[in-house]
Amino acid sequence: MRGKQHLLSSREKDVIRHSVCGQCKAEPIIENEEHCHPHRIIHGADGGLYTAANTVPRCPSCHDIEHGGDGTAPFIGAAREAGLKGNPKMWNDEVKERHRTATKKAMNCPEVRARHLVALALPERKARISASVKKVMAQPEMKAKHRAATRKALAHPQEKKRRSAAAKKAWKDPRTRARYCAAIKEAFGRPEMRVKMRRAAIKRSWIQRRKNACP
Repeated sequence: MRGKQHLLSSREKDVIRHSVCGQCKAEPIIENEEHCHPHRIIHGADGGLYTAANTVPRCPSCHDIEHGGDGTAPFIGAAREAGLKGNPKMWNDEVKERHRTATKKAMNCPEVRARHLVALALPERKARISASVKKVMAQPEMKAKHRAATRKALAHPQEKKRRSAAAKKAWKDPRTRARYCAAIKEAFGRPEMRVKMRRAAIKRSWIQRRKNACP
């Protein structure tokens, strides 16, 4: 199955980049930084993955020929001058859509998902993501946007129903009740909380007396 295939790591792809071209046997030119490209025999737009059996080294000229060029790729330079950016293969809308579909399918395979989970479990990765999120959320416009989205989500009837059901389910757990009762006792044990509760009781009593005094 495709999900069980071994996908090449970044280090394995780097080894291919410094290999001899499998087509013309040209060696990489280190001075000009002209390395081989990891070329997929079955293209990514057709569902091909970067596996050992599907990936071969190709020099820039041979790689251009593999993708329909003439080995010199003059059309790429002209297209760049015309304003087209990114991967030349993605300039075609049909190819772009096929590539997007194949990428989603590849990213959802079990091996790739497992790699992401393992990477997210690394302490340095967690710290980097946390720092990035804190930096973004420190911006005033992002804070306002996040608050607005939270209020909108919490105001949804389905979300209210879900939160109510979750609270009822949690309250049935003896540990939750014990933790809640302990928190209440701790709060009422503080002097400022006792003063606040006493003032609230006096206010309620005063309001009740006024209601009773009205004809």
